[in-house]
Amino acid sequence: MRKTFSMKKYPTIILLTILTIVLSLPLQADDTKWIAVGMLHNWFSSGGCEIEVGRRHEIIDQQDGFQYPALYSSQDMQAAKALWFGAKNYDDPVAGKEYGYKIV
Repeated sequence: MRKTFSMKKYPTIILLTILTIVLSLPLQADDTKWIAVGMLHNWFSSGGCEIEVGRRHEIIDQQDGFQYPALYSSQDMQAAKALWFGAKNYDDPVAGKEYGYKIV
């Protein structure tokens, strides 16, 4: 006599198996992308500007971005990064004068 598998006999085992598979899938709420401009490399996250534990959400790569020159490992400056803008012949409406060069 051939035995067949019935879902009615083992609903708890089937439910636990499906639940284990679903919960073991890696879920991330953000997306990380790299930008490379010449020898300057850095990653940016859709989860925010400075996420605490890095691009893979692990402590070991907390400060692994903003690499210059990017050819050398462990030469990053993630905690010291900033965004600077520069302009020539800038007319500052607040100060009421014109600057040859202005960096913000």
